[in-house]
Amino acid sequence: PTFFGTSPVIMTTARQVREICEQLREQGVAQQTVGITGWSTDGLTYYAPYRTRYTDRSGLVSVIQDLQEAGAETYLHQGYLTSTSLSRRVDYNRDVARNYSKLKMSRTFNRFDSDQVSFYYLYPGQSLTMMRNDVSSFESLGVDGLLMQDFGSLLTSYYDGQRRSRTHTLGILQEMASLMDGLALSRPNAYLLAYAKHYMDLPITNAQLDLYTDLIPFVSYTLRGLIPTYTPYLNFNALGKDRLLQMIDYGVYPSYLLTAAESTRLRYTYSNRYFTTAFSDFEEDIVNVYDYLAPFYEALKDVEITRRTMLTIGVSRVSLSDGSELIVNYRSQPYTYLGETIPSQEARILG
Repeated sequence: PTFFGTSPVIMTTARQVREICEQLREQGVAQQTVGITGWSTDGLTYYAPYRTRYTDRSGLVSVIQDLQEAGAETYLHQGYLTSTSLSRRVDYNRDVARNYSKLKMSRTFNRFDSDQVSFYYLYPGQSLTMMRNDVSSFESLGVDGLLMQDFGSLLTSYYDGQRRSRTHTLGILQEMASLMDGLALSRPNAYLLAYAKHYMDLPITNAQLDLYTDLIPFVSYTLRGLIPTYTPYLNFNALGKDRLLQMIDYGVYPSYLLTAAESTRLRYTYSNRYFTTAFSDFEEDIVNVYDYLAPFYEALKDVEITRRTMLTIGVSRVSLSDGSELIVNYRSQPYTYLGETIPSQEARILG
């Protein structure tokens, strides 16, 4: 924000998106799915639904084509169900929904810098209209689909002269989902799984506020081989090697949020919660993580999971349809299973 209006902070140009992906491919990171955020002149945080206005449209089209030719699916980040008072596209009286008590579905929250922002839930019908208006623009870019973070898990009832149930809203959301061939959705509920090409932000740890005997990877095992699942951004991973072992155990892929510019440039923007994003800081980590995980993903991609058991606290055994077993040792000491020693904090495929 500036004294009058806002000033754009460019974190990654279209050319730099291409360079980052090429640099990773040259180091062996061959399989990539790319989600581009902040593509609109509106910016990124709190401005959804973003207007289809591009700072460098020809550059964006070019980089999408180049990525697709290299085998990478490309998605644009967009949101239609919620918005804020900062959005340049939303009209408070027309677009913000009312609840069954006929009150506007909005709330005010305080950011860390004490700045207040009003958060809105939009009428699903208005969301549908906006998405319909945008589809032709997205298709002209040649993009594979949209990356939507609240679409898959938010289902509201509302009042628009009649009391509309969540079942009514569900039908509108499914109509919206059918407008694009490909969707990358964050934690989608079952009614949208048929439209989801990628499952983003899959939680693989509990809230750690209660005691649990074990974590059950139900969603990732159910969708395994059907829809690829991805972790929340590993930029903010505080679990170290444990997180990588869980990804092997559960069959979940890594994801990162990357910028060409240093993260310090985000300090005075609404995106300052992304406190570490610079590609130069994560390049080595991405390559190392890919090299470590890829052999397991490759070995397990064509087999089915038949059973998962905990051999002891901190050691899981995943039985596979080809007769082999994946042993994951989360412990700080080696573990011996059927004469085979699995080092601490390591995984092995036996048989």
